[in-house]
Amino acid sequence: MHTVVFSPMDADKIESKIAELVISSKSPGRETDARIRELMLDTSGILIASARTDFAGLMANAGLVSGGDVPLMTGGSADLLGAVLLNSTLGYCLDLDAVYNPATLHIAAALYPALLTLSTHAGSSGRELIRAFNTGCDVAAAFGRAFSPSEMYARNFHPSSVCDVFGCAAASSLLLGLDEEQVAGAMGLAATMASGLTTVFDEEKHHAAPFQVGHAARCGVEAAILARAGIKGPPMFGRKNIMDTFSSGQSSEKASLLIETMENGGSVMQTGFKRHPACKFLQTAIDAAIELREEDKDVRDIADITLSVAPSTAPLIDNAGDLTHNAQLVLSAALIDGHVSNEQYVTIRSRNDIADLSAKVSVVADVDLERYYPQAMPARLELKKRNGRKMSRFVEYAKGDPMNPLSTAELMNKFEKLAFGRPDARSMYGAIEQLHEANGTRHVLEMLCQGKGA
Repeated sequence: MHTVVFSPMDADKIESKIAELVISSKSPGRETDARIRELMLDTSGILIASARTDFAGLMANAGLVSGGDVPLMTGGSADLLGAVLLNSTLGYCLDLDAVYNPATLHIAAALYPALLTLSTHAGSSGRELIRAFNTGCDVAAAFGRAFSPSEMYARNFHPSSVCDVFGCAAASSLLLGLDEEQVAGAMGLAATMASGLTTVFDEEKHHAAPFQVGHAARCGVEAAILARAGIKGPPMFGRKNIMDTFSSGQSSEKASLLIETMENGGSVMQTGFKRHPACKFLQTAIDAAIELREEDKDVRDIADITLSVAPSTAPLIDNAGDLTHNAQLVLSAALIDGHVSNEQYVTIRSRNDIADLSAKVSVVADVDLERYYPQAMPARLELKKRNGRKMSRFVEYAKGDPMNPLSTAELMNKFEKLAFGRPDARSMYGAIEQLHEANGTRHVLEMLCQGKGA
């Protein structure tokens, strides 16, 4: 494979341009600002619900956090980096977080808790937090598009944990007041810590995947702190460049796409919400299953189930070890119960009805669906009954996708369910809605943490 290698001068120019775009980023316009606060509300609900899980307790008791005054979602407080790790790990704990489709990234899951935690520590204003969040989303999106999700998956890299570190480093640089040279250093340091493997999707309890995302968040914040202290980062696009690590080379073209994506911005408006606690590649399939169930609730006479998806996504969901990614189990639960929930995962492997139905599910890699990917992740679900009757449903955009959006009322309903009926849910909503006018952000994080264990 021939790879275009940048000269040191070219590398410096690219890295300086990335830093310049970070430093010169503006506060978002009204529409983007509103979407950011929706993403923050959605992720806040996920954080509240995740703090009640057994996994949260395991993370809190692992000995990775030490004394400090930064609030923890699991209760108490810790040092800054320990709090960033724990709080951000919980953002991806339920697999219910928002997705940036063009690079299949879970950005808000890492970025929002990391920045809320850091801004609490640094004394940033709400407007500064919103600007940093918007910039961080655009940076993570740019690296994700440049690397290409298909190429990252082919190399066994998890796009979210790889790219979120760059978004968190850039956004943290803004909150910490870094200059252009320091931002370039932070990005280089972030590159040395970019990591995360798709092997996590063979781990049944969905522990390793959220840890990877939390680790990316912590590393991004750490990179900015180190750069502020004068620690230099290595070049990303020099003789050894990161495009060869995470993608197929073609470094100059990919670097151009990275810069172009940052310049265009708008990643927040291309980010959609999830209704179902499952892999992003299964959202359309679950919608299809629920729609078909509404036509005929009798699943006992189903002889065969065929799920057709893009070839890029099929290997990630076909009998995956991670329950939230396992197409056979998730679709069976949706067809039998009419919904998918985290509560189902507790017993999903021990239920005979799900075991019987899941044995009938086949996942097919349909090349015709690849043209939609990754901007859309369509699914075609076909059921064949024992009497020969066939039922089929094609869903191009899942409910919650930017092309099939949730209403404000639906988003609020999701948040209130995740908040477990907390009486202060509306107050939390109000605090996030007014965040752009707040002088600080600690009150938001403390409000989220108050209901732990209630």
